[in-house]
Amino acid sequence: MKSIKSDREYKEVLKTGKKIRSKVGTILYVNANESKYGIITSKKLGSAVIRNRIKRRIKEALKAIDFGIMEGKIMVFIPNKGSEDLKFSILKEKIEEMLGAV
Repeated sequence: MKSIKSDREYKEVLKTGKKIRSKVGTILYVNANESKYGIITSKKLGSAVIRNRIKRRIKEALKAIDFGIMEGKIMVFIPNKGSEDLKFSILKEKIEEMLGAV
């Protein structure tokens, strides 16, 4: 699965995407011809070290999840405060539950 590279794609998903919310965060998605994902972290989550750790953990959780769920969608993940403290297995499970609702 590719990552989103352009601001245009982020803006399109944020403006027109459907939302799924959870304690872990929010997923916005739109249907598309190819599958892509992006992660947005706010400074409210903490320092750059914490924000980058959250991004790495979400990327690893996505690698461990079956990508068939995300086929044909552009998704943006926005983690909530506190998601950095979750065990990886719980984080992966919560993201999988959210993706199951897509």
